[in-house]
Amino acid sequence: MTPDEPTTPTNGAEPTAAPSEATTAPAATDATPITTAPTDATPVDATPTDATPTEAQEAAAEASAEGEAKAEGGQTGEKKKRRRRRKKKKDGATAAGAGTGAEGAEGEAAEGEAAEGEAAEGETAEGETAEGAPRGEGGKRGKKQRPQRDKPPFGVGEEVAGKVTKVLPDAIMLDVAGKALGIFDRKEIPESETPAEGETLIGKVSNDGARGGCVVLTKDLNRWQKARLEVEAAFNEKRPVDGLITGVIKGGIEIDVDGLRGFAPASHVDLRMGADLHYLIGQRLAFEVVQFAKRGREFVLSRRNSLESEAKELRAKALEHVNVGEIVKGTVRSIQPFGVFIDVGGIDGLCPPNEASHEHKRMDEVFKVGEEVSIKILRIDEHGKIWLSKRAAEHDPWEGAGQRYARGSRHKGKVVRLQPFGAFIELEAGIDGLLHVSDIFAPRRINHPNEVLKVGEELDVVVSRLELDQRRIGLHEAPKEGEVQLPPEGGGGRRDAGGAAGGGQRLGPHSHVKAVVEAHEPGGLVVRIVGQTGRLAKGFIPAPATGTAKGTDLRKAFPVGTEVDAKVVEFDPKRPTKLSIKALGQDQERQAFRQYQNEVKQASKFGTFGDLLRNKGIAK
Repeated sequence: MTPDEPTTPTNGAEPTAAPSEATTAPAATDATPITTAPTDATPVDATPTDATPTEAQEAAAEASAEGEAKAEGGQTGEKKKRRRRRKKKKDGATAAGAGTGAEGAEGEAAEGEAAEGEAAEGETAEGETAEGAPRGEGGKRGKKQRPQRDKPPFGVGEEVAGKVTKVLPDAIMLDVAGKALGIFDRKEIPESETPAEGETLIGKVSNDGARGGCVVLTKDLNRWQKARLEVEAAFNEKRPVDGLITGVIKGGIEIDVDGLRGFAPASHVDLRMGADLHYLIGQRLAFEVVQFAKRGREFVLSRRNSLESEAKELRAKALEHVNVGEIVKGTVRSIQPFGVFIDVGGIDGLCPPNEASHEHKRMDEVFKVGEEVSIKILRIDEHGKIWLSKRAAEHDPWEGAGQRYARGSRHKGKVVRLQPFGAFIELEAGIDGLLHVSDIFAPRRINHPNEVLKVGEELDVVVSRLELDQRRIGLHEAPKEGEVQLPPEGGGGRRDAGGAAGGGQRLGPHSHVKAVVEAHEPGGLVVRIVGQTGRLAKGFIPAPATGTAKGTDLRKAFPVGTEVDAKVVEFDPKRPTKLSIKALGQDQERQAFRQYQNEVKQASKFGTFGDLLRNKGIAK
């Protein structure tokens, strides 16, 4: 085989020219163009026919070099096509770039034109998604960036000057250029050189306070290296280390151990839940190293074990002086949804919400943090926990309530709470009564008291039920002014002796009562029975029982507020009483007829002639 003949591949690929042919191609003649092929790709056209031999060789060399660069990754044409198809499926956008692997110099020229015209054709730029979002390498979407923190006013290692605002036993507090609060460890300053308040102190930034703590200043930026070895040894040997508290951050506090920054959770610094830890800033305390990893970058401290042991000892001593049932003074430490923690003689006790006050108030309305209150010790459980009560230490408003709120007594109250089953009426501070929804008189049926009552509204009520042992008072709406009121019967009733309506009327079957029209319904009149309270005051007169002709407009015949006399025809304490005006008229007619008969009968019985003369006054 001669060098000029192309090599025929056995795997069906396109023929590939010999390497020497691409670089030593002779000059083209006037009629026939000369073609050359890349080393391992498809053939590439040579220069035009009118080019000189030198120019043809240079063009062939450049084409060969470009072909070699494309062929470095193997069969790049097929791979790029597959990659473009994957990008289309994944991103839903048109693939960018020009086609690769085109045959000959014409394909290379088309590739260059496509690359230059990508922006004009509106195709997605390389390295971006269809929406214009930046991508990572390999066309993948970049990770979601974390929100950047505010840049601290000073950088680590920067030398700054601060004005001394406070000198503490273990630290010096500084105002650093009016931009941040700084702290300086007094261990680094000799006692004789300690600055006074108002003086200027210069130091280098060891901790920029970006997490929320103070800016920590120091004279030696490299002291943390020695501290790291000491802390690691303390972690391995399970011994405590001393640390300066430099700030309160989210979840706990920052601690500086000779230049090495540490962290302590809030629950491992103070046993009180939700306590304010700012009082610890500037104090040097002993801590246990509970975690030391990544050469000091994860450095966690704790005081929980020492605090619990100290609290246990103090509690044991304090419990010796605490007596159940005693009323003592205590200081409110914290207010929580489940109760209030009160310091009693150096130990904390819990006052539950139901023991806070006789009144229905929120915990923050009864207690204030730091306030001194009188408290009663209810009990001490087996775990040594103290249960307290502020309500038991106050005057009990239920003392003498049996005389003040006797059954049937009239009072003025204020609506304080509304529930689906009724309204709570405050009679005095600490004493509430319940007005049941079924005892609220309304012209129509109501499902909730808020349909007719409002919180804060004043209401005249009468006591319908009193249970001192359960501390419950049942209430009814009081009758109108001027109406004679009877004590509630509690569901029963009896007929009045006279049988006529009026003062002192009793409600029962066949009794005669007075009623006031309150509303009109298609079937009759809604009335309120005079002198009755609660559900017993509700009455209804059907249209046929009004005694009017059929088709009479009841609104005109019985306007709202009209007082009528009626007879009880159906009585059920759980339902409105059914009344009848017509039946009362019939009873009155029968009674008048009986009276007339009695008078006639009496007149017809005149006796003997002597009795008649005596009645006339003639004879003695």
